[in-house]
Amino acid sequence: MKDFLVKTKLSNGSLSTSDLLAYAERNGITHLGIAELETLPEILPSKKIAVCYGVEFLSCEEGHSLILFDINNLEKVKEIIDGLNQRQQESLLNFSEKIFNGSKIFENIVKKTPCLNLNVVVSALINLGFCSDLKSALRILNPYIKKNKPTLMELFNLLSNFGKVYLRIETDDIPNLNVQGVIYTGEKNDAKIEKIKKICEERKLKLLFGSNFNNHMTGEVIGADD
Repeated sequence: MKDFLVKTKLSNGSLSTSDLLAYAERNGITHLGIAELETLPEILPSKKIAVCYGVEFLSCEEGHSLILFDINNLEKVKEIIDGLNQRQQESLLNFSEKIFNGSKIFENIVKKTPCLNLNVVVSALINLGFCSDLKSALRILNPYIKKNKPTLMELFNLLSNFGKVYLRIETDDIPNLNVQGVIYTGEKNDAKIEKIKKICEERKLKLLFGSNFNNHMTGEVIGADD
């Protein structure tokens, strides 16, 4: 079994990197893509799993993000992440203030964070009980994301020199970008998957599958076989 979109505690998953690798080994995963949400991954070796590490960057285009795997310059990618965070400080702070409505966690944690980012806000949403996991938190943050995140093309231009860029999709809508391939995380609909396969063949894109897995505690099952 292969799964190319999982997350660890670094981006509000439920397990550490080492525990996630052990969990995947016990459950028959042969290939694993750990793509942290706009933060650098903890890179650990695995003797039993072909694992690749990367970063998922959200775009303003709903249902689409870019994932950078096989990073060749971690320092430069960190600079890109920090730059995106810095440009979004004021807008993310203002949006967060409306969500938390004067709560103590906002005043003591979110507002006082030196460099605010989505992972801090997501953690606060989960800790306050607004939602149970990363997915539901991102749904709350979707209006902010649509208004403040870069376009797919802007992200591609930022990332393309620093590894292999994949487009994550949830539907059969595949924007025409010169990416390495596509990671499909939508429903397992045979007709939809056949359509995606055909588009990928025509554009010579590699097709991978991911579960968008982040939280074992909510009953989500790891694994999205191809």
